[in-house]
Amino acid sequence: MSTHPHRRSWQRLDQPGMEHVTLLAGAEGYSLQGTVLLVEDGMDAVLRYQLDCDHNWHTRRLLLEGELQGRPLARLLEVDAAQRWWLNGEQQPQVAGCVDLDMAFSPVTNLLPVRRFGLGLGEHADLTAAWLRFPALGLAPLPQSYSCTGPRGYRYESRAGAFTAELLVDEQGLVLDYPGYWRAVPHG
Repeated sequence: MSTHPHRRSWQRLDQPGMEHVTLLAGAEGYSLQGTVLLVEDGMDAVLRYQLDCDHNWHTRRLLLEGELQGRPLARLLEVDAAQRWWLNGEQQPQVAGCVDLDMAFSPVTNLLPVRRFGLGLGEHADLTAAWLRFPALGLAPLPQSYSCTGPRGYRYESRAGAFTAELLVDEQGLVLDYPGYWRAVPHG
């Protein structure tokens, strides 16, 4: 991966919303720094995040700040080497052992398993992600699977196949098209 920042912006398709992220590589691993503006279930939010991963794309820390319905919010999520999770200092045993974070409000977190597994055509991987739900912003386990369907294509499934999507990603693994939900905005 290049040491130069990689940027991506998305437009939300099913509800009002947009997101911008910068992916940085550093000595400690990778950092995703982004801003999300959205309205979901009638609730408007402005969210700023910094998601840090190690060199193997294991989630290590998320700092999430912003506003939900005009009220300030702040969440600090930390993960240790044994995959124990803490949210604002409180241990989260329901997601112990999870490696990946799935932020329900963002397509950026699909990058983590895409990069970590590095699947070849026809290969498949199952995982359980720590799902940061929206708007509650609490953690729950979310079983998922990824299947590589093409050079930059992945079939994503969650909730035992109740939700599926055919994802197209860029050269870094960031989503270009999440049908019905998010589409990358072309770079100018």
